Amino acid sequence: AISYAWDNGVVNGVPFTPAASGEYIVIATGGVGCTATDTVNIIVNALPSVDAGTFLPICDGDTVTLSGAGATTYIWDNGISDGVLFTPSTTTLYTVTGTDANGCSASDTVSVGIWNLPLVDAGADQPVCDGNQATLSGSGAASYVWNNSVSDGVAFTPVSTATYTVIGTDGNGCKNSDQVEVSVNALPVVSAGPDVAVCAGDSAILNGSGAASYTWDNGIMDGVHFIPVAANTYTVTGTDGNGCANTDQVAVTLNVLPTVVAGVDQTVCAGDPVTVSGAGASSYTWDNGISDGVAFTANATATYTVIGADVNGCENTDDMLVTVTPSPNVVAVVAADTVCLNLENVTLSGSPAGGVFSGNGVTDDRFYPTVAGVGSHDVLYSYTDPTTGCLGTDSLTMVVEECTGITENGRSNLSIYPNPTSDQITLDIKGYSGVINVNVYDLQGRLLETTTNNVVSLRKHAKGIYVLKVSYGVVTEEIRVVKE
Repeated sequence: AISYAWDNGVVNGVPFTPAASGEYIVIATGGVGCTATDTVNIIVNALPSVDAGTFLPICDGDTVTLSGAGATTYIWDNGISDGVLFTPSTTTLYTVTGTDANGCSASDTVSVGIWNLPLVDAGADQPVCDGNQATLSGSGAASYVWNNSVSDGVAFTPVSTATYTVIGTDGNGCKNSDQVEVSVNALPVVSAGPDVAVCAGDSAILNGSGAASYTWDNGIMDGVHFIPVAANTYTVTGTDGNGCANTDQVAVTLNVLPTVVAGVDQTVCAGDPVTVSGAGASSYTWDNGISDGVAFTANATATYTVIGADVNGCENTDDMLVTVTPSPNVVAVVAADTVCLNLENVTLSGSPAGGVFSGNGVTDDRFYPTVAGVGSHDVLYSYTDPTTGCLGTDSLTMVVEECTGITENGRSNLSIYPNPTSDQITLDIKGYSGVINVNVYDLQGRLLETTTNNVVSLRKHAKGIYVLKVSYGVVTEEIRVVKE
């Protein structure tokens, strides 16, 4: 035809959008004005109901799959494929175009939100001492899960150095992790030292070793002397440079002191031997230069101290008083100590009375020149004090000569009285009226005075024994005099 007219406002050859399915009639006009009609049925197919899905929040770094629905095929923008995993880098709006079997297409969008991961912190590395507990606590999230059977915030005892990982989850369900190292330091090998034994009252000193610093129980200080009051076990805690501590113990035994006995006090006479022997210990040391069990001569009253030591080396002391009783002051007296051989006998006297004379030519209280013979003879006078039992002695020398002086029938003509005396001594020379010379000496031989009188005064001289040397005619005699 030459021209075409469509119903429903359609213009021939011009695109239009049918609102619904239906028939469209066209009237064609030819060259001579003849017309003809025809119809076409247009079916309007509904668009597919394409669904891109709902808002999808994910954690940074997670993968996601977008899948369209409501059509037959799907094409996504941003270079992703339907149903294929991908990793979004930022929050993005994704569009999918779905085409159905009729070739009809529709689109839909979905937003994928990217949540930041929580900043999980496992905490600083922890050094712990062997046997001690550690506590691990995560931060930066809402909840935490640890490996190695560790619970967040709950103490546990690590057995060796290890790295622990915590996974923290925030309120969005996003997770992150961190690690912490727990290093296990060995405990120091602390030693309290060998057991100690001390004597009661002595001090002890305890020294720890194997660590850097030491603390003792019972108020003891390391390396400082103290005096134990009873046997005890002491514990030391040694700490090394890592702050790790260990303990050890030492036993301190307290040995009792021996019960040392010096013995009962003794009373002895001057010059007598004394023996002291300690008891109650193993060895003994005496003061004043004396030895245990060895006799010595005590010259004066004194207290002697013994130190006794037992097998443990513990010592104790005791004292003994040795009272020295002086020997009695004994004086042997003879009228003359130079006598003639033909003299029958010479009377001996001693003070105090009651002693015993002994010596060559002595019988009872008399000296017999004819028995002794010419020469010098020692005569000893011994007296025992009945109260103290102490013995005193004095000696004199009797000289026997063959006399030619003034004697009568071989006897000495010289006599003195009183003897002992407290003052004067009278000399009487039988049958002689001439000049006499008297020299007074002390026992050291010092000349004290000289007189020609037959009466000699000893008043100005101290108590003691004096020697009177009397010369008359050709005879010289020596006589001992006691001044009381």
